[in-house]
Amino acid sequence: YDIVPDPNNPAGIYALVGRRILKYDSTGPGAFISTAFQFVSGASVDGPAGIATISTAYSFAIDSTGSTFYIADTFGYRIRKLNLTEGQVTAIVGNGTMGTGTIDGP
Repeated sequence: YDIVPDPNNPAGIYALVGRRILKYDSTGPGAFISTAFQFVSGASVDGPAGIATISTAYSFAIDSTGSTFYIADTFGYRIRKLNLTEGQVTAIVGNGTMGTGTIDGP
């Protein structure tokens, strides 16, 4: 579980709960929660957001525009990038083996 502020909404947050990233917004007539993204369980596989899998999402961060999430795929031994604009999940650090990731890519 993890929580980060919504960079586009001072009254909003994103929360990592299980295999979902939830968006919470407290503006307007009532607070609401929506699913921003739901992960498919399985070995870490890159690709379109509906097909890509993440082993175990432990923690995450969001860029300043709110269009890209960075996810710590703990047991996939990777840092994954979820680009919401393109709908793609890619590994940006690590190759799936503990202790062998590189700084410049998988």
